[in-house]
Amino acid sequence: MTGLDAILLVEDTRSDALLYAAVLRAAEPSRRVDHAGSLGEAMAMLEGGGYGAVFLDLGLPDSSDLDGLEKIVARHPDLAVLVLTGREDRGLGERAIAAGAQEYLRKDETKPEVMERVLRHARGRKALESRLRQAAAELHVLFDRNPLPVFVFEERSLGIRAANAAALEFYGWDHDRFLQMTALDIFPRHEHQQFRAALDGLAARFCDTEWTHLHSSGRRMQVQVNNEPIRFRGQDCRMAIVRDISREREAESARRRGDQRLATLADALPLLLMFVDRELRVEFINSGWTRELRRPAGEILGQPVVGLIREPAASHFASGLETALGGVAHNVEFEDPNEDGVRTWAATFIPQRGHTGDIEGIHVMLRDISLEKAHRQELVRRAQQDPLTGCLNRAGFQLHGGHAWAEAASVGQPVAVYFFDLDGFKEINDTLGHATGDAMLQSAAARVAACMRPDDLLARLGGDEFAVLARNVTDDAGARCLAGKLIEAVGGSGPGTPETSCSVGYCIADPARLTLSKALRRADEALYAAKRAGKGRAVKWQPRPVQEAAEDSAVSPAP
Repeated sequence: MTGLDAILLVEDTRSDALLYAAVLRAAEPSRRVDHAGSLGEAMAMLEGGGYGAVFLDLGLPDSSDLDGLEKIVARHPDLAVLVLTGREDRGLGERAIAAGAQEYLRKDETKPEVMERVLRHARGRKALESRLRQAAAELHVLFDRNPLPVFVFEERSLGIRAANAAALEFYGWDHDRFLQMTALDIFPRHEHQQFRAALDGLAARFCDTEWTHLHSSGRRMQVQVNNEPIRFRGQDCRMAIVRDISREREAESARRRGDQRLATLADALPLLLMFVDRELRVEFINSGWTRELRRPAGEILGQPVVGLIREPAASHFASGLETALGGVAHNVEFEDPNEDGVRTWAATFIPQRGHTGDIEGIHVMLRDISLEKAHRQELVRRAQQDPLTGCLNRAGFQLHGGHAWAEAASVGQPVAVYFFDLDGFKEINDTLGHATGDAMLQSAAARVAACMRPDDLLARLGGDEFAVLARNVTDDAGARCLAGKLIEAVGGSGPGTPETSCSVGYCIADPARLTLSKALRRADEALYAAKRAGKGRAVKWQPRPVQEAAEDSAVSPAP
């Protein structure tokens, strides 16, 4: 608070002085209010300077009527003086104003808002009077060359008596025509009564008041007016300084319309949108949140966001908000079980920075990806599954077999890989048709799957070629037993299909020393050996010519 913001209260009744001081400080707690009990004491304090306004009681022990006011005005012409009196005498008030006071205030009107408004207006008036008195020689600059529209009109007739070039251009009238008009002519008819009321009493000294003015074309313009009483050519007049705020109001209206459109769009999006401030209190939500939380917006806005979210989502929210407050965007997927099942959400937390770079809040976006995730899983399943038999296809066998291979290698567990196909399948397909061939493949795959262990993998690699990966097959006897079960399962016939058999090639591999692809090639080589040895046989791959191994490794179907 600067010295010129200090107020001197001249009042001989101390209880009244304490009351007025309290009222003035109620509007501005840091304001300095000094007290003088007499005119002499007040004059001495004013000599020290530093005061911006004086509240003067006319009934002082060392002054009477208006002589105290006249002495202060004569000694300090730039000081705003507001007269306080307990008498309801309008004539006294008018004489006080004529003697140089800026305002006349009855003691029963000393409410905080009234005194503050009167003080503000009085200071404005005194400042304007001082400027006009000190800058009379600069009237050309302050009036005619002022970029803001300025015009002067009489108090009683409201006739316009002067206008600068900016005013003529702003209102679209020539000089002679404009000076034939009244102030009411630039207002819409429905605002005439309101304008007249504003000119009566204390409201006549208004600053920064918003009105609607008319252009000569009839176009309406939003303006802000500073209206001050002045003496002009010996008449009581008012000077209006006008600022066009049409664009500001249009911009505000556009922003409101934009906000409404954004709110409508936000409500229409299949997203849950939220904005929280730095204290993590909700400032904005779309309708998705009201449906999700099953609470009206009025119960959500202003509330701490963490208290609105249940676990397990609350933990993910807390982590995302903390990361975003640190200035880093955060994305997370999480599952949220409820009475309707389990939903999967994709959440994004984006920090909002102000013009200083500080984090002002966080945008939160949630998207229900439950169906999307299920769809992705279904696509993955289809990409890895043979559509005819329902077992793995080549890609699925490579993926899942690769995982099983790595796990077996990590624990030093041997793996058996089998490669088998249906004997004479091409002839059956060619003679009985593809429908019969497809039925045979489906039946054979189902019977093989029924005899496999839970950890075993079955895949159709293409045509009538199948592969099996079996973990924890520790010796040749166990491997041969499983090969026999495969031959037995495929053998025979299904409903509406002819009898068939299969040939099997297999190898036992150390997954730490051999790749799945190479093991499968060895099993394929062994299969060719089995084919040469005869139908319905299984051959183990040996590190010697396959032809010799065929005889030694041939097995019969397992009992």
